[in-house]
Amino acid sequence: MKVLFSALLLFATISSFGQNEQEYGDSLFTFFSSDNQQWEDWFISLETYHKLIARQRMPKDDQDDFMLSVNESYPEQLENFVAQMKEMQSQYNLESDDVNYYTLDRVSTKPLEDVKLVYFFRLNVTYHYKKGKDSYVIEFQACYLNKEWHMMEPFQEYYE
Repeated sequence: MKVLFSALLLFATISSFGQNEQEYGDSLFTFFSSDNQQWEDWFISLETYHKLIARQRMPKDDQDDFMLSVNESYPEQLENFVAQMKEMQSQYNLESDDVNYYTLDRVSTKPLEDVKLVYFFRLNVTYHYKKGKDSYVIEFQACYLNKEWHMMEPFQEYYE
């Protein structure tokens, strides 16, 4: 009984901590670097989207209109997100092998102005190849709600 109680206490303690940006960035980069393509799980759910809208500073009627708009466009947003993430992932994985590879150097976030709980999420990445290396920034919008990160758009890549 004591072991069961200790295990439950440990699980509750671990799960009560929020997902920090570094952990999220690391797991996202690891997933992106793999062959797994289940990107649906990374995109903000419709329910979470509604919760996010409800927490914004705007009149209730505007929130309702925004939620209706999201309801109508969500299937297309999800489909586009998945397609773009798979395409970019395949490009990165084509360029990776035993000699050429990517590393995640830094993870950071910057809040969007006038929008609660939504951030620019940045992954600073370096591509290492035989003759040198190049630095990139992968950026996307994500919200932080209920101690979890949720992607709101596919990656945008910039050279540093």
